[in-house]
Amino acid sequence: SNSGENWREARLQRDRAALSLMEKDMTDWLSHRTNFAAVFLPQAGHVPLPLPDEDGPHGETQILGEEKAILQIEDTWLGDLLQLLELHHDLDHTLIIVTGDHGIRVANEDPIFAPGLIDNYSFRVPLLIYAPGVLKQTKWIPWVTSHIDVAPTLLDLLGIDGGRELMEGAPLW
Repeated sequence: SNSGENWREARLQRDRAALSLMEKDMTDWLSHRTNFAAVFLPQAGHVPLPLPDEDGPHGETQILGEEKAILQIEDTWLGDLLQLLELHHDLDHTLIIVTGDHGIRVANEDPIFAPGLIDNYSFRVPLLIYAPGVLKQTKWIPWVTSHIDVAPTLLDLLGIDGGRELMEGAPLW
């Protein structure tokens, strides 16, 4: 629908503007060899997406197609950030975290979602930690973790020991 396209495009424009500002800042920090932390939280792919004009299989296909298109755009943005780090020869010295903020929770986030059921599809959230020089190979974590485990994991990777008295969660390994 036209309102869906306007909604998506408005989010994409805001995300592109935020990314552009972050790339400008990163270029400055990288050029001056300044240590930094940056967070990019794109909203274009955050659900719920506007519902399609039609119910049924065509409507579900439309939602899934829009989600796939947004993920491809966000993947390109991540690639742009990686290229920027490579250009400044800092990719191998950079800790990168990619995750979602939550899994599928309601049917208008994904038409195949089964309400009231907690399963791998609704409960698991992707988490990728790129920590060159820390781990020698990919490490798959077979047990269930939580977002509260991300902060202690990052602190361990950064070598920060203190100030965890009130922190919940545990390093992933």
